[in-house]
Amino acid sequence: MACLLHLILIVLFTFINTCLAQLSNNKDELLNWCLKSQSHKYKPGKEDSLHEQCLPWKDHSCCTEEVSVGVHESNMYNFTLDHCFSQSGINMSSQCRKYFNQNDCFYECEPHIGLWVVQAQRKIASERFYKVPLCASDCNAWFNACKNDLTCAYNWPRDFKFSKGRNSCKDKCKTFRSFYSSAKEFCENVWDNSWLYTPDSEPCLHINFDGSSGNPNRKVAEYYIDKRLQTGQASSSFGNLWLHVLGLISLLCWNRNSLR
Repeated sequence: MACLLHLILIVLFTFINTCLAQLSNNKDELLNWCLKSQSHKYKPGKEDSLHEQCLPWKDHSCCTEEVSVGVHESNMYNFTLDHCFSQSGINMSSQCRKYFNQNDCFYECEPHIGLWVVQAQRKIASERFYKVPLCASDCNAWFNACKNDLTCAYNWPRDFKFSKGRNSCKDKCKTFRSFYSSAKEFCENVWDNSWLYTPDSEPCLHINFDGSSGNPNRKVAEYYIDKRLQTGQASSSFGNLWLHVLGLISLLCWNRNSLR
């Protein structure tokens, strides 16, 4: 029985450590993190200028001016927002496209994101965001701008048909509000759990801000990093205690087996 308990505790301990794992425990690294991808810079830095909606990030950015232009003027990674044109003859509206461009500016340019970066196996990147606390007001405005537009996929990275890197529909096109019952459901699922819908009363990150006063996402990231690092220290002490417990159970198992 004790040996079975030992095995269960090992599995549980491994699961806890996996859940708490992050790619770095260095605060400065977490605040200056550019994704490992085809388009991101190795380290964030100042740009002379960035294009249109990406401009607020120019003082400290993971994207180049060329990439910021690509966000607005081409289908980044051969991914088209007008995927329902072949069925309906209708392109995405300008107001909806604006918010997807804003999302892309955040994805390409935001450097204060290291806490929410996880490893990924994708052709375009080996890292991705996961459950970034997006301000509800940003999410609500995004969904309201797109709710009458058309799409054919619920989870965009997973539910499209991809051929030679290009996305096309597997299913019938419907309005966004037919796919998603709320702004929360939309933001948390459209990019495969990249976002976590977060009330504005709590610390949350913005995809749109006035860069003249700096990037407000840094302060929010610092809050979560400090909180996580403090939790990590407590978890480490907790883990050491469990290691002692596992050691005692291992010794008991060894003694029992040696007496047989």
